Amino acid sequence: KEGTNNNQLCVVVKTVENQNVILDNKLQLKITPLTFQQQEALGIPLPPDFPPKPVAASVNYITGRVDFNDSAHYRTLLVTGLSLTDINFNIQIFDDQIDEADEGFVILLEVVDPAVAPFVDLSTRNATLGRIDDNDVLRIGFEQARYEFPEAGEIRAAVIIKVDGTVTEQTYMIDVSASDGTAINGLDYIIGGEATQRFTIRPGQQNISFPFEIVEDSILEQVECFTISLENIPEVEPRFETQGTITTTTVCILDRTAFVIGFRETLTNVEENVGSFDISVAILSPDPVTVDPELTFRVFYSASGTAGAADYSPSSGFNLLTFSNGINETFITVTITDDDLFEGTETFSYSLFGVSPAFSLLTFAPNVTTVNIMDNDDITIGFVPVNYTVNEGAGEVLVNVSVLDGSIVNSDTEIEVLLTPREGTGVEFGSGDGTGDIFPQTYTVVFNQSATSHIVAIKFFDDMVYENPEFFFIDLSLTANSQSGVNLSPSTAAVTINDDDPVVIGFASTSYSVLESTGSAVVTVSVLSGTLGPGTQVGVLFSTMGGTATSDTDFSSVSGRQLTFSSSVTSIDVSVNILQDDIQEQLEQFSAGLTFSQSPPPMRVTLSPDATLINIVDTDAVVIGFASTSYSVLESTGSAVVTVSVLSGTLGPGTQVGVLFSTMGGTAT
Repeated sequence: KEGTNNNQLCVVVKTVENQNVILDNKLQLKITPLTFQQQEALGIPLPPDFPPKPVAASVNYITGRVDFNDSAHYRTLLVTGLSLTDINFNIQIFDDQIDEADEGFVILLEVVDPAVAPFVDLSTRNATLGRIDDNDVLRIGFEQARYEFPEAGEIRAAVIIKVDGTVTEQTYMIDVSASDGTAINGLDYIIGGEATQRFTIRPGQQNISFPFEIVEDSILEQVECFTISLENIPEVEPRFETQGTITTTTVCILDRTAFVIGFRETLTNVEENVGSFDISVAILSPDPVTVDPELTFRVFYSASGTAGAADYSPSSGFNLLTFSNGINETFITVTITDDDLFEGTETFSYSLFGVSPAFSLLTFAPNVTTVNIMDNDDITIGFVPVNYTVNEGAGEVLVNVSVLDGSIVNSDTEIEVLLTPREGTGVEFGSGDGTGDIFPQTYTVVFNQSATSHIVAIKFFDDMVYENPEFFFIDLSLTANSQSGVNLSPSTAAVTINDDDPVVIGFASTSYSVLESTGSAVVTVSVLSGTLGPGTQVGVLFSTMGGTATSDTDFSSVSGRQLTFSSSVTSIDVSVNILQDDIQEQLEQFSAGLTFSQSPPPMRVTLSPDATLINIVDTDAVVIGFASTSYSVLESTGSAVVTVSVLSGTLGPGTQVGVLFSTMGGTAT
C-alpha cells in the first residue's frame, strides 16, 4: 500500500554502479529497488514465474514525483556455522495522494563479495516484483457547511464543491441539487435552469462552482436559508469518499434592509400618582416600512436607575418586546407605584440591547429612554429653634436645621439645603481684617436617609470693640437640582451677638489744683481702655460734692451733668466755676464723681477712677500790723497799750495767723 514501510524481504538487492556499500560481517548482500526501465537497461532477466507487470512506478527527482525509495539498503546476513540467518528488509513506499492505477518495480539481489559468491545460490529467485497498490480516494464535498450572502442588489453568488485528491485518468459525473427552506427559489434566489444540475469532474479538476442569483426586495424579514446537496456520487475505483466531508451545505440570505428600532420619546416626566402609561418602541426607519407578516422577532430591553422595584414595573431583569404579524410598533406598559413616602424625583431608564433572531443591519437609536417619577409627597425642613444668642467672643453660632415633617426613605435620595447669612442691625459682611462682622459665606448641608439633622457653625468676627447687641439672619434655600416637594419652614433664623468687650471710663487724674483767682477748674473724663463701636453710646453723670470748700461759696456746684461717650467722643473736659472772695483762707477742697446715666448700668463698662479731688489755692492778701507807728504814755499810767490789727484783707473762718510781739530797749532801759 502507498505510504507503508513494512514489506519484509529476506533478500539483498543489487544496486546500480557507484552505490555505497556497507561491509559488515562475513556475508554482505545488497538490495536495490529498480524501475522497469532500469531493469531492462541493465539487461537483468526476470524469472519465468514473474507476474504480469503493472503500470511502471517511477523515480523522478526532477518533476518531484516519487513512488518508492531507490536508495540502496544494506543488511547483513550472519553466518552461524554452516547456516545463514534471514533478515527483514523494508522498502519505503511514498504516498503521493494521486488517483492512479497500481504501479510496480523490480527488486534484485546480488552477493557483493565475489569470493563469497560461489557459496551463495541466487538462482532460485534473484528478482521479485514490488507492486504498489494505490489507496488514494477522491474526497468530495462543499468547501463550507454554511454560506451567507447579503440581500443587496442582484448579486450572483456561488458555492464551491471541492475535490480533495487528483483525478488523473477518468471523468466523473455528479449531481448538485438545491432545496427550498425559508428562502424560496424564484422569490429569494434564482437557480439558472433546473434545481438539480449535473456537473462533470475531469482529470486535474479540483473545484466545482454552483452559481445562483440573490434577489433583493424591500421587505423587512429574517434570515432566509435554502440547502444545496451532492447527489449520485459515483462509486467506482478509485472511488469517491464522502465520510467526513460536507455533502449538504446551507445557504443563508441576510436581509440588507437597514432599519432602526428605537424609543419615540427619550424623556418622560410623570407624577407618582399617574398609574400606568405606555412607552412606544417602534421601527423608526425606513418610514414607511413593510414587515413580513410571517416575521416574528423579539427585542430585549433592561431597566436601571435610582427607582427600584417598589416604585415601578417592569423594573428588573431582561424583558422582551415582540414584533409580529407585520406590526412596526409595540409598547412597554409601565405601572408607577403611588406611596406616601418622600423620595424626591426618582429616575429609571429602559435600554434596548438585543434582538432575536439577529438582523445584520439593525440599529437601536435612540436606544435609551428615561423616566422621571415626580414625587408628590412633601417633606419639611427648618430651623429649630429660630432665635439664637451668642457672645461675640465665641466667634461662631451653632444653628440646628432638621427634618421637621416627613421622612426620607430611599437610600439614594439626597436634599441639598443652603444656609446663607444676611446682614442685620449693626452687622455687615466683611473679611475679618477689621472690616465687617460676618463672613459672606454660604453653607451647604445634605439630608438623606441617615442624616436628618445638622448642626452648622456660622462664623463671625470678634472685633474687640464695645458695641451694642447686634443682629443678623440666616436664610434657608434649596439648590437648583433639589427635588420638588421640599418645604423650608421656618426658613429664617435670627442671631443676636452680645458684645463681650470691656470699656473703662474715668477721670484722667485723681486730683486737680486750681488757683482761686483762676475762676474755674477743668476736669477731664475719658475712655481709658477699650473701644466704643459705631452707634454705641455710654452716658455718664458728672456731679460735685463739697469738702472744706463750700458749695456755692467757694465753687459752683454741679449735679448730674450728662456726659455722652461714643466712637467719636472719647474724652470730655468738664469746667467747674471757682468763686472768688477777698478772704484769706487755707487750702480748700471739694470732689467730683461719676455715675451711669442709665439703669441698669451698661454691661462690661466700668467707671474707674470714678472720683477726683479738686484743690482751691487761695490768692487773697492780708496785712497785719501796729495800728500806729508810735505811742505816748505817761509814766504814771503804769502801762502802755499797743494795738496790733488786721490792717487790710479778711481772714476767713477758721483761718488763724499767729504773730509774735516783742519789745526792744532804746533810750528807755
